[in-house]
This record gives sequence, structure tokens and C-alpha cells, in this order.
Amino acid sequence: MIDIIIPTYNAIKTLERTLFSISYQTISEKLNVYIVNDYSDDDYSEIINYFSMHLNIKEIKLDKNVGPGLAREEGVKNSNSKYIMFIDSDDMFAAPNSIEIIYNEINNKDLDVVIGKFIECRESDFVHHDNDEIWLHGKIYRREFIEKNNIHFNDSRANEDNYFNQCIMLSDPKKDYIDYPIYFWMYNESSITRKNNYEYSYKGLFGYIKNMDEALQFAINNKKSEINIGNFSFAVLYAIYYYYIEYNDKEFLNISKNIKNIYLNYKQFINNENDIKESQYDFALRTLTPEIINSSKLTFDEFLESIGE
Repeated sequence: MIDIIIPTYNAIKTLERTLFSISYQTISEKLNVYIVNDYSDDDYSEIINYFSMHLNIKEIKLDKNVGPGLAREEGVKNSNSKYIMFIDSDDMFAAPNSIEIIYNEINNKDLDVVIGKFIECRESDFVHHDNDEIWLHGKIYRREFIEKNNIHFNDSRANEDNYFNQCIMLSDPKKDYIDYPIYFWMYNESSITRKNNYEYSYKGLFGYIKNMDEALQFAINNKKSEINIGNFSFAVLYAIYYYYIEYNDKEFLNISKNIKNIYLNYKQFINNENDIKESQYDFALRTLTPEIINSSKLTFDEFLESIGE
């Protein structure tokens, strides 16, 4: 069986669409759907009653608003199937056989996580995301692996999915990628990631740094691979380096001190430095301003010195 966990907050306008995309799955009989009501003003009882004729569906009501990460955590705690998937309450599965395809991959190959493609459906175009290890979109997880490695969502309200996935990846899962669209990330102008997009993206960088710091602490506390910690700390610092070039915000330096110290402690274990540099540079060119990145005279070593101790 597969648990489908849906955090919901005032999602009355979109939840029905999401549940339809689950109800028409070819293996809908294998699905347990958990609506985690994050202290919404909306009443979902009518929608849930309707879909209960087609799905094994349950609502978990929270007595305060905790954000999507901890809402998902409540879904994980209150479910028990062998596999777990997540979908947001304004998104959809891409095709009727999406879950069947990703389920067969993880089940038949005895894997811990399978990463499918997802499609970002914007107002005027589509963006295909392949081999993504950041978002929860289009992924299936083995519950036993999550529990064995003591992996949980944290209380962050930005980049909480990145924290969760990096804890997964730092734990050396048996994983695979499939070249098949599993998930539609639907455009929703009222979504936190769409509303005041520049402001959210900028503030989200602080959430990114905080969550990556916590992911590294998780890896250290749980004695994960020194190679993984070294490689990951280096990759995170290179990402912050490009953000700093773009935004020139000295607060990035202040909140990156701990990550720098971890990097220096594990620097000797880094084994793919050039690949990390190339990957982060390519990502910076796609997501930031290439002219600013390429015209900067600040070197990575100078950036590290600026962070201080």
C-alpha cells in the first residue's frame, strides 16, 4: 500500500482537482489518502465524503497552524503503509498510471526512493524538472528507510522539503531516477511560492541556508558518510557564494559561519570538487543573473574569508 499525504490550508478551491487526479489512478485501490487539515478556515467534509466513495481517505485535523512541513510530518506519523508519497493540495498527478509506474520501480527493484520527472505548469509555459533532489514532487519513499534513519520534517516554513530530501540523500538511499512525468506542479497565484515572488525567493534564501545547516547537523549527529558531508557542505557553500554575488547581503555571511566550519572540518573528504563547481555554476546561470555572476571579481576563497569564524 501507498500513503498519499496532502497538507491543506484553505484549499477548498483546488483540493477537489487534486483528489480527482488520485481517484483516477490505475492502482487507486492500493492508495490511502490522508488530508492533513492545517487549521484551515475551509470545511472539507463535503469533498471528503464524496471521494470516500472512490478512495480510502481520511482527514487529520490539527488544532493550530504548523505549516506544510509539520503537517506532512503529522501525516507520516498517522499512517503506516510501506511507501509514502506527497502531493500539495493545488497540484495533480500527471497521468492515470503515474503512481503505478513509480510504485513498480521502487517495489520491483527494492529501492528506498524513486525520483520521477515533474512538470511546472506556469501561466504561459511549462518547465520540465528532471533528476530533482529538492522538491517532494514526483517522488516515492520507502517508510522503513525513513524510520530507520530517523528522518523527519522540521518546523521550517520555507525549504522544508529540501531539508527532508537532503536528509534522505545524505543517508545513502538505494535510489533511481525515471524519465517519466509523475507530477504537475500547477500555477497558483495565491500560493506562497507565487505571491510576491521576488520577495519570497529572496527571503527563501535564508530558509535555504538554515535548512541546509540543519541537514548537515543531521548528517553529523547521525554519523553519515564523511564523503557525503564534505561534498554537500561544499555544494551548499558554492550555492551561497553565487547568491552573495547576486544579492550582496552580508547577512548571508553571518548565517553561513557554521556551514563554513563544517566544510573546513570535512574538506579532506571531498571527492568530486570539479563536478560540484560545474553543477552550481550551471544552476546559478539558470536561476540568477548571468551578467552579475560572470562580471564578479570575488573568488570563492575570498568569499570564504568574508564569512569569518
